[in-house]
Amino acid sequence: MGWAIRFAAETGLRLGDLIRVPWGAVGLQGIVWKTGKKKRQVVVPLTPAAKALIKEMPKRALTVLANSRGEPWTEGGLKHMIREARIAAGITGLRLHDLRGTAATRLFLAGSPKRDIATIMAWKEETVDSLLTKYVSGDAVALDLLSRMNQKPAPQTDHKPVPAANT
Repeated sequence: MGWAIRFAAETGLRLGDLIRVPWGAVGLQGIVWKTGKKKRQVVVPLTPAAKALIKEMPKRALTVLANSRGEPWTEGGLKHMIREARIAAGITGLRLHDLRGTAATRLFLAGSPKRDIATIMAWKEETVDSLLTKYVSGDAVALDLLSRMNQKPAPQTDHKPVPAANT
């Protein structure tokens, strides 16, 4: 159960994708996966924490996540177990789906550009901005903006300014 929650928090994948990701989709730098909801291929970069988690997880099935019997989870089965764990822990007001925001925040803090996070999550860039403004310190967001501004080369032109003629 812990692996499923941590995998969700590191990848941002939806429940339906979490239970279907095969080990073969996991590369050294990311997970290349065709999502179930949008039916499009995404590359989910693996942060150092995600890489460490994947190394730790046992390979008991063709899918990354497997239940205690070594079989792939069903959506209903994983949902039920997460609900039970949430109740046992006394957690209210949060769902598995909320871990997508956690993953987006972690990707940002690991250096992923906002537009890439939006692509991975199938969100608008404004949604990423809103989430980061709420959950990441203002200093981190400002530093990201400054970093991106400083990486853009100055526009180049062949046109030279012509000094004004003295008349």
